[in-house]
Amino acid sequence: SFDVGGNFGTRNRTFVEFGLALWASKKLGRPVKYRADRSEAFLSDYQGRDLVTEVSLALDKKGRFLAMRASNLSNVGARCVSLSPLSKGSGLITGNYNIPIATLRARAVFSNTMPTQAYRSSGRPEVTYAIERLIDKAARELGFDRFELRRRNLVRQEQMPYTNAPAPMGLGDFGLVRNSTGGTAGTVERTRSVAGTLSLIAVLIAFLFFEGLVTIMYAFEHRSALSGRWGWMLASGILDVGLGVVLLIGLPGTAFWALGLLLGISLIFGGWALIFMALHARPTAAAATA
Repeated sequence: SFDVGGNFGTRNRTFVEFGLALWASKKLGRPVKYRADRSEAFLSDYQGRDLVTEVSLALDKKGRFLAMRASNLSNVGARCVSLSPLSKGSGLITGNYNIPIATLRARAVFSNTMPTQAYRSSGRPEVTYAIERLIDKAARELGFDRFELRRRNLVRQEQMPYTNAPAPMGLGDFGLVRNSTGGTAGTVERTRSVAGTLSLIAVLIAFLFFEGLVTIMYAFEHRSALSGRWGWMLASGILDVGLGVVLLIGLPGTAFWALGLLLGISLIFGGWALIFMALHARPTAAAATA
């Protein structure tokens, strides 16, 4: 059947329902279709991961990795459908790091859950999380910078092809990739900076819309009192709303300097309009009080 939905590894193995549908079709002498709703799929589809791992790392005084030990215990569910998560994860316990000696004990256990099976990078995310958390822990307890500790122990390009238990590496320049992104710390800081800038711009855009609409409404409401200045007030409000629209549409692909220029222009007009409205409203309020 072509109508089985996406794969991503989950449907690489045979489900019990496939055989039952074939048996029912032969028994009834007519086509039989099995279709699970979303609730059934959540309960009965093969699961992606269920791993318990214990890892240890040995370092020298300079922060060089010397050896690693791992014990991986994989839950295969009520019946063994696949050992892919356990085996593929076992091949990557050392990550991208130069660890001369590594030892691994990998075991599978039965339980009362649904079987586990390859799903979205079978077994790899779990062991990657384990080694990265282990490095963070080592850096914190031994007083190293966690990013520098990683850089110091990455497998170098000249070491390729790199042979290490349990799986060899053929190609890769991990140091180049890290340097090209400026390191994880730099990337995080830049992301925070950009997020802060975009948040400020979003607030200013909201101000433009609000201030522009208020200015337009004020101009129409007081057009007789404003006399010749009515046109300027109306134009100011329309300009601010228009610039707000331009900023909102062009925000994803516009350089920050261009955004700043447009904001500066709009805020000049908007500020003038607000000051004028404040000064103009004072005598009117006084007269009404009198």
